[in-house]
Amino acid sequence: MFAGTFELGRLEDRGDKAVKVRWKAGIDHGACLPNWGAVVNATSRSWVEFPGTDHERRFYQDLPLKNGKIAQYQSAVISMPYKDAPLRMDEIAVMAGRIGWTCSAHPEWSWHAPEETTLLLFKRSTPPSLTHQAWQRSFKRWIVENRAKLLKSAGVTRRKVIEDIAACQHLPLDLVGFEDCHERYIKEFVFALYEEERPGMALIFRRLMEQWVQELESPSYGA
Repeated sequence: MFAGTFELGRLEDRGDKAVKVRWKAGIDHGACLPNWGAVVNATSRSWVEFPGTDHERRFYQDLPLKNGKIAQYQSAVISMPYKDAPLRMDEIAVMAGRIGWTCSAHPEWSWHAPEETTLLLFKRSTPPSLTHQAWQRSFKRWIVENRAKLLKSAGVTRRKVIEDIAACQHLPLDLVGFEDCHERYIKEFVFALYEEERPGMALIFRRLMEQWVQELESPSYGA
């Protein structure tokens, strides 16, 4: 009922065989602030976890794949912490805003020990319809759908780059080329790994994007 009222998408179902890839909470690039990478890089996780979450429920939106399977991205998370938990709501809301998510409290909806808990809703700001539109011709979709082909005869470093792209929660869907990707993603999130420690990885990333752009401009793309 809560999910329907707030249009949260589908409750996480780890047994859904139609899901080829599922991304946990990531950056909403339609609403995030500069220096968003600091929020993610401050933790040891590759995804976003909001402070003080308890009794979570995760919700996902579907993105189509050519083979009939789907990709899913996390669009919302419900947290039902105990009312006496030491939460700094102002800090949590600021953190959510920096990565493009909203944070709202709905204590009347809490169903886990309702007299003792409250309910916090974290939700992506960008409407699913716009995310779906960006997905259609995105670099990320191209990588996921062509992953097996791209990995054939790939060396260790190229394989790592491909797998990183396919698995990452934070890669923007509306990228237009490598320079855009470097400015909005690599500099924020993986600069040390791609530029300082292993610059060859950035070169592979660039070549993959160039291959994607070439296919994108082909008249047969998406046929």
